[in-house]
Amino acid sequence: FGMVLFEAMATGIPIITTEAGIAAEWIKNKMNGIVVPYRDSSAIYEALVWALHHPDEMRKYGENARKLSQQMSNTQESKERMEIYRSLINNT
Repeated sequence: FGMVLFEAMATGIPIITTEAGIAAEWIKNKMNGIVVPYRDSSAIYEALVWALHHPDEMRKYGENARKLSQQMSNTQESKERMEIYRSLINNT
């Protein structure tokens, strides 16, 4: 579970990620972030430059990511995970 990614999405931070891992499942290119090929440093660079020159689009991607995180947090699975996290925190 990509907690850092999920937290960034929940705060509306626009995501630039690769096609690897959970991020590729949650982030849809040019909808709620930017997805580049795995291990392609030039694509990451180009995405960062594009993001700097398109702040309005990046804000939109961040807002879309925030909305998705809200939808995801309302699922039964996420509620069950939160109960597990709470029980672990309370038992330490």
